[in-house]
Amino acid sequence: MLLGLRAQVLLLATIVSISVEGNQDPRLAIEGCRSPGFHDFIPLPLITSPSHPQIVRGQSVYRPDDVIEIQFSAEPLRGIYQQWSIINSASPSTEKWTSNSLSISFKPVKYGVYTVVLGAKSKQGICGYVGFQFAVLNTEEVLPAEAIIEWMPSDQFPYLKKIQVPERLQPFTGKKVRIAVLDSGINLNTPDLRHAIARNEDGSIIGKNFIQLDLPPHDELGHGTFVAGILGGAMSGIARDRVELVPYKIVNSFGIVSESMILSSLVSAVASRPDIIYLNASCEKNCPQIEKSLQKVLDQYIYPSKILVVTSAGDVKLRRNKTVERDNDKEKFYPGSLKSPALLTVTALDEKSVLAETSRYGSKSTHLAAPGLAQSACNYLSHNGKTQYCEKSDSSIASAQVTGAIALTLSESPGLNVFQAAERVIASGDENNSLLGKTVSGRTLNINQALHSKH
Repeated sequence: MLLGLRAQVLLLATIVSISVEGNQDPRLAIEGCRSPGFHDFIPLPLITSPSHPQIVRGQSVYRPDDVIEIQFSAEPLRGIYQQWSIINSASPSTEKWTSNSLSISFKPVKYGVYTVVLGAKSKQGICGYVGFQFAVLNTEEVLPAEAIIEWMPSDQFPYLKKIQVPERLQPFTGKKVRIAVLDSGINLNTPDLRHAIARNEDGSIIGKNFIQLDLPPHDELGHGTFVAGILGGAMSGIARDRVELVPYKIVNSFGIVSESMILSSLVSAVASRPDIIYLNASCEKNCPQIEKSLQKVLDQYIYPSKILVVTSAGDVKLRRNKTVERDNDKEKFYPGSLKSPALLTVTALDEKSVLAETSRYGSKSTHLAAPGLAQSACNYLSHNGKTQYCEKSDSSIASAQVTGAIALTLSESPGLNVFQAAERVIASGDENNSLLGKTVSGRTLNINQALHSKH
Protein backbone atom coordinates (compact mmCIF):
# COMPACT_ATOMS: atom_id res chain seq x y z
CA MET A 1 0.00 0.00 0.00
CA LEU A 2 1.34 3.41 -0.93
CA LEU A 3 0.60 6.16 1.52
CA GLY A 4 0.19 9.81 0.53
CA LEU A 5 0.24 12.98 2.62
CA ARG A 6 -0.54 16.62 2.03
CA ALA A 7 -0.18 19.57 4.40
CA GLN A 8 -0.97 23.25 4.27
CA VAL A 9 0.25 26.10 6.46
CA LEU A 10 -2.04 29.06 7.06
CA LEU A 11 -0.73 32.16 8.83
CA LEU A 12 -3.48 34.42 10.10
CA ALA A 13 -1.27 37.51 9.85
CA THR A 14 0.22 36.52 6.50
CA ILE A 15 -1.00 33.66 4.27
CA VAL A 16 1.62 31.11 3.25
CA SER A 17 0.82 27.87 1.42
CA ILE A 18 3.15 24.89 1.44
CA SER A 19 2.34 21.60 -0.26
CA VAL A 20 4.01 18.53 1.16
CA GLU A 21 3.69 15.21 -0.59
CA GLY A 22 5.45 11.92 -0.23
CA ASN A 23 5.04 8.18 -0.34
CA GLN A 24 6.99 5.17 0.73
CA ASP A 25 6.92 1.46 0.03
CA PRO A 26 5.50 -0.06 3.22
CA ARG A 27 8.14 -2.79 3.09
CA LEU A 28 11.04 -0.34 3.07
CA ALA A 29 13.43 -1.05 5.95
CA ILE A 30 13.56 1.92 8.32
CA GLU A 31 17.00 2.54 9.83
CA GLY A 32 16.88 3.58 13.47
CA CYS A 33 13.38 2.16 14.07
CA ARG A 34 14.47 -1.25 15.22
CA SER A 35 14.50 -2.54 18.78
CA PRO A 36 14.41 -6.06 20.29
CA GLY A 37 11.33 -7.81 18.92
CA PHE A 38 10.55 -5.01 16.51
CA HIS A 39 9.59 -5.81 12.92
CA ASP A 40 12.14 -5.04 10.21
CA PHE A 41 9.47 -3.43 8.08
CA ILE A 42 6.86 -0.94 9.21
CA PRO A 43 4.34 0.98 7.12
CA LEU A 44 4.77 4.74 7.55
CA PRO A 45 4.51 7.69 5.16
CA LEU A 46 7.67 9.57 4.19
CA ILE A 47 7.19 13.34 4.31
CA THR A 48 9.40 15.47 2.11
CA SER A 49 9.79 19.24 2.12
CA PRO A 50 9.42 21.13 -1.18
CA SER A 51 12.55 22.85 -2.45
CA HIS A 52 10.73 26.08 -3.16
CA PRO A 53 7.62 26.61 -1.02
CA GLN A 54 5.04 28.94 -2.53
CA ILE A 55 5.37 32.31 -0.82
CA VAL A 56 2.50 34.81 -0.74
CA ARG A 57 3.34 38.52 -0.32
CA GLY A 58 7.03 37.72 -0.40
CA GLN A 59 7.34 36.46 3.17
CA SER A 60 9.47 33.38 3.77
CA VAL A 61 10.69 34.05 7.29
CA TYR A 62 7.91 34.15 9.86
CA ARG A 63 7.70 36.38 12.93
CA PRO A 64 6.72 35.38 16.48
CA ASP A 65 3.47 37.37 16.12
CA ASP A 66 2.18 34.99 13.43
CA VAL A 67 -0.42 32.43 14.50
CA ILE A 68 0.28 29.30 12.47
CA GLU A 69 -2.26 26.64 11.53
CA ILE A 70 -1.13 23.38 9.94
CA GLN A 71 -3.63 20.91 8.52
CA PHE A 72 -2.86 17.34 7.46
CA SER A 73 -4.71 14.62 5.62
CA ALA A 74 -3.36 11.09 5.58
CA GLU A 75 -4.65 7.55 5.40
CA PRO A 76 -4.95 5.99 8.86
CA LEU A 77 -2.32 3.38 9.58
CA ARG A 78 -3.71 0.11 10.90
CA GLY A 79 -2.25 -0.78 14.29
CA ILE A 80 -0.19 2.41 14.44
CA TYR A 81 -0.81 5.21 16.94
CA GLN A 82 0.16 8.56 15.36
CA GLN A 83 1.22 11.82 16.95
CA TRP A 84 2.24 15.13 15.39
CA SER A 85 4.74 17.43 17.06
CA ILE A 86 6.40 20.73 16.28
CA ILE A 87 9.96 20.98 17.60
CA ASN A 88 11.97 24.18 17.89
CA SER A 89 15.68 23.71 17.11
CA ALA A 90 16.51 26.55 19.51
CA SER A 91 15.10 24.59 22.44
CA PRO A 92 15.39 20.94 23.46
CA SER A 93 11.70 20.88 24.39
CA THR A 94 8.68 20.35 22.15
CA GLU A 95 6.72 23.48 21.27
CA LYS A 96 3.39 21.75 20.55
CA TRP A 97 2.18 18.15 20.65
CA THR A 98 -1.13 16.68 19.53
CA SER A 99 -2.44 13.13 19.63
CA ASN A 100 -3.92 11.55 16.51
CA SER A 101 -4.86 14.99 15.20
CA LEU A 102 -4.85 16.20 11.62
CA SER A 103 -4.44 19.88 12.52
CA ILE A 104 -2.13 21.98 14.65
CA SER A 105 -2.57 25.65 15.57
CA PHE A 106 -0.03 27.54 17.66
CA LYS A 107 1.75 30.85 18.14
CA PRO A 108 5.55 30.56 18.31
CA VAL A 109 7.01 31.84 21.56
CA LYS A 110 10.67 31.47 20.57
CA TYR A 111 12.89 32.13 17.59
CA GLY A 112 14.42 29.24 15.70
CA VAL A 113 13.78 26.68 12.98
CA TYR A 114 10.65 24.62 13.58
CA THR A 115 10.39 21.04 12.38
CA VAL A 116 7.04 19.28 11.96
CA VAL A 117 7.52 15.64 12.95
CA LEU A 118 5.23 12.61 12.65
CA GLY A 119 5.70 10.16 15.49
CA ALA A 120 4.31 6.65 15.24
CA LYS A 121 4.01 4.09 18.00
CA SER A 122 3.12 0.43 17.88
CA LYS A 123 3.63 -2.50 20.20
CA GLN A 124 7.04 -3.02 18.65
CA GLY A 125 8.53 0.44 19.07
CA ILE A 126 8.51 4.14 18.18
CA CYS A 127 9.71 5.94 15.05
CA GLY A 128 9.94 9.62 14.17
CA TYR A 129 9.74 11.04 10.66
CA VAL A 130 10.92 14.56 9.93
CA GLY A 131 8.45 16.59 7.95
CA PHE A 132 8.88 20.10 6.58
CA GLN A 133 10.62 22.99 8.34
CA PHE A 134 10.04 26.71 8.59
CA ALA A 135 11.90 29.52 10.36
CA VAL A 136 10.79 32.05 12.94
CA LEU A 137 13.55 34.61 13.12
CA ASN A 138 14.34 38.14 14.15
CA THR A 139 17.48 38.71 12.13
CA GLU A 140 17.34 42.48 12.49
CA GLU A 141 18.32 42.37 16.16
CA VAL A 142 22.09 42.83 16.50
CA LEU A 143 23.97 43.49 19.70
CA PRO A 144 26.09 46.68 19.57
CA ALA A 145 29.83 46.13 19.86
CA GLU A 146 29.94 47.70 23.34
CA ALA A 147 27.39 45.15 24.58
CA ILE A 148 29.74 42.23 23.99
CA ILE A 149 30.75 40.73 27.32
CA GLU A 150 34.39 41.32 28.22
CA TRP A 151 36.07 38.10 27.25
CA MET A 152 38.24 36.08 29.60
CA PRO A 153 38.90 32.33 29.47
CA SER A 154 37.45 30.38 32.38
CA ASP A 155 36.94 26.80 33.40
CA GLN A 156 33.91 26.78 31.11
CA PHE A 157 36.21 26.76 28.06
CA PRO A 158 39.27 24.65 28.96
CA TYR A 159 40.15 24.13 25.29
CA LEU A 160 41.26 27.79 25.09
CA LYS A 161 43.85 27.17 27.77
CA LYS A 162 44.99 23.95 26.10
CA ILE A 163 45.84 25.72 22.84
CA GLN A 164 47.22 28.69 24.83
CA VAL A 165 44.99 31.51 23.72
CA PRO A 166 46.18 34.63 25.63
CA GLU A 167 43.82 35.58 28.44
CA ARG A 168 43.94 39.22 27.43
CA LEU A 169 44.71 41.01 24.17
CA GLN A 170 45.07 44.68 23.36
CA PRO A 171 41.85 46.46 22.28
CA PHE A 172 41.27 45.80 18.60
CA THR A 173 40.68 48.66 16.17
CA GLY A 174 41.91 47.15 12.90
CA LYS A 175 40.17 45.53 9.94
CA LYS A 176 38.38 42.32 10.85
CA VAL A 177 39.42 39.03 9.29
CA ARG A 178 36.57 37.64 7.20
CA ILE A 179 35.89 33.90 7.39
CA ALA A 180 33.41 32.12 5.13
CA VAL A 181 31.96 29.22 7.14
CA LEU A 182 30.83 26.41 4.82
CA ASP A 183 28.87 24.19 7.17
CA SER A 184 25.30 23.76 8.42
CA GLY A 185 24.72 27.51 8.75
CA ILE A 186 24.79 29.57 11.95
CA ASN A 187 22.04 30.07 14.53
CA LEU A 188 21.35 33.74 13.79
CA ASN A 189 19.71 34.31 17.17
CA THR A 190 22.64 33.21 19.36
CA PRO A 191 23.61 36.24 21.50
CA ASP A 192 27.25 35.12 21.65
CA LEU A 193 27.50 35.31 17.85
CA ARG A 194 25.31 38.20 16.69
CA HIS A 195 28.21 40.67 16.70
CA ALA A 196 30.29 38.38 14.48
CA ILE A 197 27.86 37.81 11.58
CA ALA A 198 28.95 39.72 8.44
CA ARG A 199 26.34 42.14 7.13
CA ASN A 200 25.79 44.47 4.22
CA GLU A 201 25.39 48.21 4.73
CA ASP A 202 21.61 47.81 4.85
CA GLY A 203 21.92 45.31 7.72
CA SER A 204 21.14 42.20 5.65
CA ILE A 205 23.20 39.09 6.30
CA ILE A 206 26.02 38.20 3.91
CA GLY A 207 25.94 34.50 3.11
CA LYS A 208 23.74 31.92 1.44
CA ASN A 209 21.47 29.00 2.20
CA PHE A 210 22.14 26.28 -0.40
CA ILE A 211 19.55 23.95 1.15
CA GLN A 212 16.56 26.31 1.13
CA LEU A 213 17.41 29.10 -1.27
CA ASP A 214 14.73 31.51 -0.09
CA LEU A 215 15.63 31.28 3.63
CA PRO A 216 18.54 32.77 5.60
CA PRO A 217 21.50 30.43 6.38
CA HIS A 218 20.07 29.51 9.78
CA ASP A 219 21.50 26.40 11.46
CA GLU A 220 19.30 23.33 12.07
CA LEU A 221 22.04 20.77 12.76
CA GLY A 222 24.14 22.75 15.26
CA HIS A 223 27.62 22.05 13.90
CA GLY A 224 28.04 25.37 12.10
CA THR A 225 26.92 27.30 15.19
CA PHE A 226 29.44 25.41 17.33
CA VAL A 227 32.24 26.18 14.85
CA ALA A 228 31.21 29.84 14.71
CA GLY A 229 31.50 29.97 18.49
CA ILE A 230 35.07 28.66 18.28
CA LEU A 231 35.97 31.23 15.64
CA GLY A 232 34.33 34.39 16.93
CA GLY A 233 32.10 33.74 19.93
CA ALA A 234 32.14 36.61 22.44
CA MET A 235 32.80 34.13 25.25
CA SER A 236 34.02 30.92 23.62
CA GLY A 237 35.87 32.28 20.58
CA ILE A 238 39.55 32.32 19.69
CA ALA A 239 39.46 35.47 17.55
CA ARG A 240 36.19 36.86 19.05
CA ASP A 241 35.93 40.58 18.08
CA ARG A 242 38.59 40.28 15.36
CA VAL A 243 36.58 38.26 12.84
CA GLU A 244 33.37 38.53 10.84
CA LEU A 245 31.69 35.32 9.75
CA VAL A 246 29.91 34.69 6.46
CA PRO A 247 27.61 31.65 6.86
CA TYR A 248 27.07 29.29 3.92
CA LYS A 249 24.58 26.54 4.68
CA ILE A 250 25.58 23.46 2.68
CA VAL A 251 25.05 20.68 5.25
CA ASN A 252 21.41 19.70 5.83
CA SER A 253 19.73 18.77 9.11
CA PHE A 254 20.83 15.13 8.64
CA GLY A 255 24.52 16.05 8.25
CA ILE A 256 24.55 15.37 4.49
CA VAL A 257 26.09 17.48 1.73
CA SER A 258 26.28 16.81 -2.02
CA GLU A 259 29.45 16.91 -4.12
CA SER A 260 28.06 19.62 -6.38
CA MET A 261 27.17 21.76 -3.37
CA ILE A 262 30.76 21.60 -2.09
CA LEU A 263 32.06 23.00 -5.38
CA SER A 264 29.34 25.60 -5.94
CA SER A 265 29.59 26.91 -2.36
CA LEU A 266 33.37 27.33 -2.66
CA VAL A 267 32.93 29.36 -5.83
CA SER A 268 30.14 31.39 -4.24
CA ALA A 269 32.20 32.03 -1.10
CA VAL A 270 34.99 33.64 -3.11
CA ALA A 271 32.55 36.37 -4.14
CA SER A 272 32.18 37.45 -0.49
CA ARG A 273 35.95 38.18 -0.44
CA PRO A 274 36.94 36.23 2.66
CA ASP A 275 40.48 35.84 3.94
CA ILE A 276 39.80 32.26 5.00
CA ILE A 277 37.24 29.61 4.05
CA TYR A 278 36.41 27.03 6.72
CA LEU A 279 35.12 23.92 4.93
CA ASN A 280 33.22 21.19 6.74
CA ALA A 281 32.39 18.78 3.94
CA SER A 282 34.00 15.67 2.55
CA CYS A 283 33.74 12.83 0.05
CA GLU A 284 35.27 9.42 0.60
CA LYS A 285 36.72 6.94 -1.90
CA ASN A 286 34.63 7.04 -5.08
CA CYS A 287 34.77 10.74 -5.90
CA PRO A 288 36.67 10.99 -9.22
CA GLN A 289 34.75 14.04 -10.41
CA ILE A 290 35.16 16.02 -7.21
CA GLU A 291 38.87 15.18 -7.10
CA LYS A 292 39.55 16.83 -10.45
CA SER A 293 37.03 19.64 -10.06
CA LEU A 294 38.02 20.54 -6.50
CA GLN A 295 41.72 20.56 -7.35
CA LYS A 296 40.98 22.93 -10.22
CA VAL A 297 38.85 25.25 -8.06
CA LEU A 298 41.56 25.39 -5.40
CA ASP A 299 44.51 25.98 -7.73
CA GLN A 300 42.99 28.11 -10.47
CA TYR A 301 40.31 30.08 -8.62
CA ILE A 302 40.78 30.22 -4.84
CA TYR A 303 44.57 30.49 -4.63
CA PRO A 304 44.81 33.33 -7.21
CA SER A 305 42.14 35.11 -5.13
CA LYS A 306 44.57 34.95 -2.15
CA ILE A 307 42.17 32.92 -0.03
CA LEU A 308 43.12 30.01 2.24
CA VAL A 309 40.82 27.00 2.70
CA VAL A 310 41.08 25.16 6.03
CA THR A 311 39.52 21.70 6.33
CA SER A 312 39.85 18.54 8.40
CA ALA A 313 41.64 15.32 7.54
CA GLY A 314 38.42 13.51 8.47
CA ASP A 315 37.43 10.77 10.89
CA VAL A 316 36.78 7.04 10.70
CA LYS A 317 34.38 4.75 12.52
CA LEU A 318 36.29 2.02 14.33
CA ARG A 319 35.08 -1.51 13.64
CA ARG A 320 35.65 -4.51 15.87
CA ASN A 321 38.18 -7.00 14.52
CA LYS A 322 38.65 -4.97 11.34
CA THR A 323 41.48 -2.64 10.40
CA VAL A 324 40.33 0.72 9.09
CA GLU A 325 42.69 2.66 6.82
CA ARG A 326 43.22 6.18 8.16
CA ASP A 327 46.09 7.35 5.96
CA ASN A 328 44.72 9.83 3.42
CA ASP A 329 47.83 9.40 1.30
CA LYS A 330 46.91 5.74 0.78
CA GLU A 331 43.11 5.78 0.78
CA LYS A 332 41.71 8.93 -0.80
CA PHE A 333 39.51 11.21 1.25
CA TYR A 334 38.51 14.57 -0.22
CA PRO A 335 39.41 17.33 0.22
CA GLY A 336 41.84 16.03 2.87
CA SER A 337 43.94 14.02 0.40
CA LEU A 338 44.45 16.93 -1.99
CA LYS A 339 47.61 19.03 -2.08
CA SER A 340 47.26 22.70 -2.98
CA PRO A 341 48.88 25.94 -1.80
CA ALA A 342 45.33 27.13 -1.07
CA LEU A 343 44.51 24.18 1.24
CA LEU A 344 45.51 23.53 4.87
CA THR A 345 44.40 20.22 6.39
CA VAL A 346 44.14 19.50 10.12
CA THR A 347 43.92 16.31 12.18
CA ALA A 348 42.80 15.87 15.79
CA LEU A 349 44.42 14.98 19.10
CA ASP A 350 42.62 13.11 21.85
CA GLU A 351 42.37 14.22 25.48
CA LYS A 352 45.84 12.77 26.16
CA SER A 353 47.29 15.04 23.43
CA VAL A 354 48.18 12.18 21.09
CA LEU A 355 46.77 11.52 17.62
CA ALA A 356 43.16 10.41 18.09
CA GLU A 357 42.53 6.80 17.07
CA THR A 358 39.55 7.88 14.97
CA SER A 359 41.34 10.72 13.14
CA ARG A 360 42.66 10.48 9.61
CA TYR A 361 46.11 11.78 8.77
CA GLY A 362 48.68 12.00 5.97
CA SER A 363 52.41 12.67 6.07
CA LYS A 364 52.13 14.46 2.71
CA SER A 365 48.67 16.00 2.99
CA THR A 366 47.92 16.82 6.66
CA HIS A 367 49.74 19.88 7.95
CA LEU A 368 48.97 20.30 11.64
CA ALA A 369 47.05 18.89 14.61
CA ALA A 370 44.86 20.50 17.25
CA PRO A 371 42.72 19.17 20.10
CA GLY A 372 39.58 17.45 18.85
CA LEU A 373 37.58 18.50 21.91
CA ALA A 374 36.24 22.03 22.47
CA GLN A 375 33.48 23.90 24.26
CA SER A 376 31.34 26.34 22.30
CA ALA A 377 27.82 27.58 21.54
CA CYS A 378 25.01 25.03 21.34
CA ASN A 379 22.23 25.38 18.78
CA TYR A 380 19.61 26.14 21.43
CA LEU A 381 19.20 28.98 23.92
CA SER A 382 18.28 28.99 27.59
CA HIS A 383 14.70 29.78 28.69
CA ASN A 384 15.69 33.45 29.06
CA GLY A 385 17.33 33.65 25.64
CA LYS A 386 20.99 33.34 26.67
CA THR A 387 23.64 31.33 24.83
CA GLN A 388 24.08 27.75 26.01
CA TYR A 389 27.42 25.95 25.74
CA CYS A 390 28.28 22.32 25.11
CA GLU A 391 31.16 20.07 24.01
CA LYS A 392 31.88 18.42 20.67
CA SER A 393 34.81 16.37 19.49
CA ASP A 394 36.14 15.38 16.05
CA SER A 395 38.67 16.56 13.47
CA SER A 396 36.35 19.28 12.16
CA ILE A 397 36.49 20.89 15.62
CA ALA A 398 40.29 20.75 15.44
CA SER A 399 40.30 22.45 12.03
CA ALA A 400 38.02 25.19 13.41
CA GLN A 401 40.59 25.91 16.11
CA VAL A 402 43.37 26.23 13.53
CA THR A 403 41.14 28.51 11.44
CA GLY A 404 40.61 30.75 14.48
CA ALA A 405 44.34 30.72 15.23
CA ILE A 406 45.24 31.87 11.71
CA ALA A 407 42.61 34.61 11.87
CA LEU A 408 43.90 35.84 15.24
CA THR A 409 47.51 35.78 14.01
CA LEU A 410 46.54 37.67 10.86
CA SER A 411 44.69 40.33 12.87
CA GLU A 412 47.63 40.81 15.24
CA SER A 413 50.17 40.95 12.39
CA PRO A 414 48.47 42.92 9.59
CA GLY A 415 51.73 42.97 7.61
CA LEU A 416 51.31 39.25 6.89
CA ASN A 417 49.14 37.76 4.18
CA VAL A 418 46.92 34.82 5.06
CA PHE A 419 49.39 32.23 3.72
CA GLN A 420 52.23 33.72 5.79
CA ALA A 421 49.99 33.73 8.86
CA ALA A 422 49.21 30.05 8.27
CA GLU A 423 52.90 29.21 7.89
CA ARG A 424 53.60 30.98 11.18
CA VAL A 425 50.89 29.01 12.97
CA ILE A 426 52.27 25.72 11.64
CA ALA A 427 55.94 26.51 12.32
CA SER A 428 55.30 27.71 15.88
CA GLY A 429 53.39 24.62 16.96
CA ASP A 430 54.66 22.21 19.61
CA GLU A 431 56.42 19.08 18.41
CA ASN A 432 54.42 15.93 19.12
CA ASN A 433 55.89 12.44 18.80
CA SER A 434 52.53 10.88 17.94
CA LEU A 435 52.43 13.03 14.79
CA LEU A 436 55.84 12.08 13.41
CA GLY A 437 55.39 10.42 10.04
CA LYS A 438 51.65 11.19 10.25
CA THR A 439 51.64 14.91 9.37
CA VAL A 440 53.78 17.29 7.35
CA SER A 441 54.98 19.30 10.36
CA GLY A 442 54.72 16.83 13.25
CA ARG A 443 53.37 19.73 15.31
CA THR A 444 50.26 20.68 17.26
CA LEU A 445 48.64 24.07 17.68
CA ASN A 446 50.08 26.64 20.13
CA ILE A 447 48.46 30.04 19.57
CA ASN A 448 50.53 31.99 22.09
CA GLN A 449 53.74 30.95 20.34
CA ALA A 450 52.27 31.88 16.96
CA LEU A 451 51.42 35.37 18.19
CA HIS A 452 54.95 35.93 19.50
CA SER A 453 56.83 34.20 16.70
CA LYS A 454 59.37 36.16 14.64
CA HIS A 455 59.22 33.75 11.69
